Amino acid sequence: MLSCYHQIKQTMKEMFYKNLDDVMSSSELRSLMLSIGTTIRKLRIQKGYRCAEYFAFEYQLNRSAYYGWENGKNISIKKLIIVCEALGITLPEFFQLVKLPPQKKRRTIASFVNEPLTPRNQKREE
Repeated sequence: MLSCYHQIKQTMKEMFYKNLDDVMSSSELRSLMLSIGTTIRKLRIQKGYRCAEYFAFEYQLNRSAYYGWENGKNISIKKLIIVCEALGITLPEFFQLVKLPPQKKRRTIASFVNEPLTPRNQKREE
């Protein structure tokens, strides 16, 4: 019989190795990234910067990376915080402006934790 520690460890492994679609589909993720980029672009323009290149130069951001962020490329939280500071907005305020894509019904972490281990994941008693 698996010890409590091993059961928890196994369950956690299963949780984190589940297909990403259980959390968010690739099209939903792409839609979210585009929405983040669109929000960055709108805020930049509202701040009076018509040109993304000038904004990036002014705030010492890599111009090609900044262009990518506005067009839905991956941005780290660290860089997003820097961009938000340049735009004069906090991270929570920024995410209130981001339009979230419609969400499909997803499994919660609790459903993974409460799911019994399947026989293939259980060790045999010796």
